[in-house]
Amino acid sequence: MSQFQSKSGKGASDFKSVGKPAKAAAPAPSKGKDVKPATPAPVKVVRASQFPAVLNAQEDDMQKMLACQTHIGTRNLEVSMEPYVWKRRSDGVHIINIGKTWEKIQLAARAIVAVENPSDIVVVSARPYGQRAVLKFATAIGAHAISGRFTPGTFTNQIQAKFMEPRLLIVTDPRLDHQPLREASYVNIPS
Repeated sequence: MSQFQSKSGKGASDFKSVGKPAKAAAPAPSKGKDVKPATPAPVKVVRASQFPAVLNAQEDDMQKMLACQTHIGTRNLEVSMEPYVWKRRSDGVHIINIGKTWEKIQLAARAIVAVENPSDIVVVSARPYGQRAVLKFATAIGAHAISGRFTPGTFTNQIQAKFMEPRLLIVTDPRLDHQPLREASYVNIPS
């Protein structure tokens, strides 16, 4: 059996092409009334214009993101990040799609605003470059910041002096901040 054959024995040439629409058979002549073929229901596409105008990205917002170099990625590309990469420069650095970045920022902002009390939000960063940002962000919104080492058991061990029960967990790097993410999953804290 070749790599293009299925277990049924049919080869790749036995199936219709995915990219090309199949040719419609000529309609049979009908007697009496003209019967129209059934048309599929239209697919509803969600567009940014359906949301409030405040949430749409403005030119000024995009210019600020470009000035802060939020679109500059790294040379290494993870598989899960492929949908968010726009292009790869000649020096090998990946450029991130700022339109998709804006959508994710809006999603995160909606999650943060959904929490009534900002002191119920915990922001964590073990990465040195994210610690200052976490402290500033937590101060700006009134959340708790954990920069540096995360003490295991902060969300699960009630005997611990630093025990917290947040309503939302925000991390800067999911790989490095795996311990708070794991504990948050144990006690059903959205992150």
